[in-house]
Amino acid sequence: MAGAMARAHIAGGADLIVVAGGDGSINETAEGMIGKSSTAGILPAGTANVLATEMKLGGSLEIVARRLGELKPRRISVGRLTCDEGRVERHFLMMAGVGLDAHVVYR
Repeated sequence: MAGAMARAHIAGGADLIVVAGGDGSINETAEGMIGKSSTAGILPAGTANVLATEMKLGGSLEIVARRLGELKPRRISVGRLTCDEGRVERHFLMMAGVGLDAHVVYR
């Protein structure tokens, strides 16, 4: 859903997509932004938010929101996972899990 929302807003001319959420929400939003020239603004929320921690944004959504205007965009490399004999393709920002790890996260 977040990916579709990002795609729709970019198609409407948005050059900045701000997402408040954890790693799952951020990754879903990024999936909708792959190949586009818009910038993503990350407001840390969610359970752990590993990406926001690694980017040294801090854990306070309110503090980061106040700083959005002064933050500089950074390019982040994405990974691509293709499975089900090439029928399913997903991108990821931080990590991808399979087996027990994927099962635990999914549940």
